[in-house]
Amino acid sequence: MVASKHMSPERMLRLVANAIRTTPKLGQCHPLSLLGAMMQASAYGWEMNTSLGHCFAVPFENRRKNIIEVQLIPGWRGMKLLAHRNGIYIDADLHLSDDVHWKYRRGSDPVLEHEPGPMMGEVIHAYAVARFREDPIARQYVVYPREKIESIRDASQNWQSAVKYGKTSSNPWKTHFEAMARKTMVR
Repeated sequence: MVASKHMSPERMLRLVANAIRTTPKLGQCHPLSLLGAMMQASAYGWEMNTSLGHCFAVPFENRRKNIIEVQLIPGWRGMKLLAHRNGIYIDADLHLSDDVHWKYRRGSDPVLEHEPGPMMGEVIHAYAVARFREDPIARQYVVYPREKIESIRDASQNWQSAVKYGKTSSNPWKTHFEAMARKTMVR
């Protein structure tokens, strides 16, 4: 009953089985937390732990309850999909140090122009642009410098836990910084 119209219960179960296969620690999680994550993902119409990047079921140790629980982490592509279904079209991208052209100005006459280059440089800015079904000409955008993205990272529970336990080298903020920056902008 929770599944969105395009997600059958059989497909939901196959996705969960595949998530447990690829992340065996999910099999050790409290069953109700796994069920809750599955229901939440299917209610949004997201595929869990797939290459589509809609959302990710991540096992977390709850030391207070002394159990392992599943936390559903939305991916930036899942958030874009949700917005799209509601008439908001979002594009998130990065301004890199080797881009051909970048112009950004706020104020009463805002400008955002970006022409990517070889895409091998360092991240300078991250940005998101939203268009709306009701007014296809209007655009709304937000631009953050790298320092702002890093301060958001530093305030996240995920990063703080990785720093505390010395696991920053395998943290998504370290291994997939560009995707995490895009996700931040979509949010």
